Amino acid sequence: MVDQSKQEQMRKEFEKKVELTRKELVGIANFISEKGLKIKQASDQFHKLVLENKDDILKMFKEIKTFQTLEKIEDSIRLGQIFIDFKLLIPLERHAHAQEDAKKKYPKHLGPSRPQAWKMTDKGFYSWNTPKPTKKLAILLVVGIIITFAFMCFSIWPLWLKIGIWYFSFYTLIILMGFIILRLVVWLVLFHFGVDFWILPNFFIDSNDIMDSFRPMLSFERRDDDVKMFILRIASAVALVFFVIQLAKEPENIDSLTSFTNENLNDLFNWGNDRFVLGQLPSQGGNSTMKRKKSPQEIFMEAILEDEQEKSVETQEEEKKPEDSESASTDDSTTTAGDDSESDDVSKQEEQKTEKLLDIDTLGLDEEEEAEKVQQQEAQKESL
Repeated sequence: MVDQSKQEQMRKEFEKKVELTRKELVGIANFISEKGLKIKQASDQFHKLVLENKDDILKMFKEIKTFQTLEKIEDSIRLGQIFIDFKLLIPLERHAHAQEDAKKKYPKHLGPSRPQAWKMTDKGFYSWNTPKPTKKLAILLVVGIIITFAFMCFSIWPLWLKIGIWYFSFYTLIILMGFIILRLVVWLVLFHFGVDFWILPNFFIDSNDIMDSFRPMLSFERRDDDVKMFILRIASAVALVFFVIQLAKEPENIDSLTSFTNENLNDLFNWGNDRFVLGQLPSQGGNSTMKRKKSPQEIFMEAILEDEQEKSVETQEEEKKPEDSESASTDDSTTTAGDDSESDDVSKQEEQKTEKLLDIDTLGLDEEEEAEKVQQQEAQKESL
């Protein structure tokens, strides 16, 4: 009985120590992953990171007393073998049916190795099998469900929230596109000097943790190219220099490129603003005209505005009625005054005409009388 109790106690202590060692190894594995261990790079990258961060890893050893130093590749292989023994690191091998990957350094298709071949070497393919925290996964699951339902109800969002989401999405897309072009240009320039320099080398990595895309910040590796690749780099450098010179000689090309980019960005922004924010759809003819798809809030607001407009029109008409009567009376007075003045002018003109006619008639009578008098005087002279 005493031996059995001691054995049971020893077994519990051993299991406890194994569990503590496992937790310690999980922490070291997460630390190595955070330092930028790429999924598509083999154990050479694992050993490189272990040897570069040996001091930090040694400080994390509490239950494991077998490691005094991590100076050589053999020490890193021993550490990797411990990960494999605890099934935290799974060895992989090339897929048997993927013949196109037979000559590639980093094949696309891999499969788990046989248990007999679970050994760490200086070169090989491995996959992490570290447990993920359940609480974190549960929180992420709830957040994902909430975000999904929120976007399903996008049509009933308030207008200010739609505009904010669209502005944030649009400018985030522009920043990401600019960053992708920048990192590609930097890599292309340094590629001709035999260097692979990447800003955020894991930016497009396929990982469960989104933060893996931002670790590490930079990567610098010298290329081990053959003669063909060296000739290709020289030809590419000459073509790049020629392109830059031609572009500098004709500044209008830069202006046309910038204007073309700005026009496309404006078209994209207007399309997204009309499609997602205002709920407008392009017409079937492909014209710039849009078919309005009104939301319930907009219909309600339009009904309220129509009622207010009708009330304002009625009040304006009521206010205009006394003004119209006053203006009509003033118009009548002005028209009568105008008619009187016009009649006075006509009468004056007629009087002037009659006076002229009278003057003419009187002038004509005077001449006839004088002629008669002259004739009478001549007749008297003849009689004498």
